[in-house]
Amino acid sequence: MSETVLQNGGSLFFLALVLVFMLPAIGIIRKALVVVPSDRAFVVERFGRFLKVLPAGLHFVPPFIDRVSRDFSLIDEEVLIPEQRCIASGGESVIVAGKMLIAIVEPRLAAYEVSDPAFAILQLFQLAVVEETSLVPGQVIVDGTIGLAQKVGTLIAPTALGWGVRVGEIELSARWASSAVA
Repeated sequence: MSETVLQNGGSLFFLALVLVFMLPAIGIIRKALVVVPSDRAFVVERFGRFLKVLPAGLHFVPPFIDRVSRDFSLIDEEVLIPEQRCIASGGESVIVAGKMLIAIVEPRLAAYEVSDPAFAILQLFQLAVVEETSLVPGQVIVDGTIGLAQKVGTLIAPTALGWGVRVGEIELSARWASSAVA
């Protein structure tokens, strides 16, 4: 009778021992397998330094050594351009607003050149709009005859590509600033 108790106790001890070692091992393996969805890219770092960009698919990332630091969507993202008061070449006040499409084309550059690619492109865009509107009379800007969106897009495209971002379609609208708005 006592032999049966020892055998049952021994098998329970063995089962507990297996569970203690197997559960963490399963957790580590589960963490090491990374599934990257389509239209996304993951930036992987090894000990805090860039290692590689993972495209869509199933990948093995050694835990404790490598980690996924950034997750980028590769599809076009719409960025709203808030209203911005600009001074035209004749001294008139014009308000410009709109939207643009951007897409991450180089995840490595987008991860390490700027901290927030969409915000950086927006800031660059607003600076370029102020620069371009200062060179043209206000009436031409409001009428939309100068192709302000195309000019600004051409100005910011090289810098944006250096940040790993492609600037797509840009839509702008301009109107006269009322004197009541300060």
